[in-house]
Amino acid sequence: REMFTTAGAGLLFNAAQRVLMRRAALRDVTDIAFLIRPEIEAERIRPLSEADIEARIGSFWVYEVDGLTVGTARLKDFGDWVELGTVATLPRYRGKGRARGMALRLAQEATALGKHWLFVVGTDPRMQAFYPALGFVPIAREHLPEAWKASYDLSRPSKAWVKGLQPTASGSAGSTLR
Repeated sequence: REMFTTAGAGLLFNAAQRVLMRRAALRDVTDIAFLIRPEIEAERIRPLSEADIEARIGSFWVYEVDGLTVGTARLKDFGDWVELGTVATLPRYRGKGRARGMALRLAQEATALGKHWLFVVGTDPRMQAFYPALGFVPIAREHLPEAWKASYDLSRPSKAWVKGLQPTASGSAGSTLR
């Protein structure tokens, strides 16, 4: 629909949104920090500074709607395992399938990289039904990769879920994830 003033200036209204999920770039560091800040303050995501995000930018992905970054997630490499983490969405964009879309897209990415297991760890009660609906099953944190356990505060009251992946023929054991 179009709307014009008597002077001839106009606006175009469109219900369709341009949606894009892409690997994050350095220009996204501030947006990612903004997205995850409330999750860090609520202790659902472990603290990450903008410098930490910048140093690990290759592992982040962003979800854009009409050019606005509304969500982020991250893949962390642990050999045959990869962690899906740092998932955050702007509140007004929740409940519309954005986090689901990010999780499914990153599962595809992990599969293409030749990973065998995708796991998530979280303290957020909202995730109790979210990850199982995507095919993840509960797993004891003790069964997660040693490198992950060495860098994680196991006193956190978190739960873990895992999903088996079927690596593609083009997937390789060595990935560029950080």
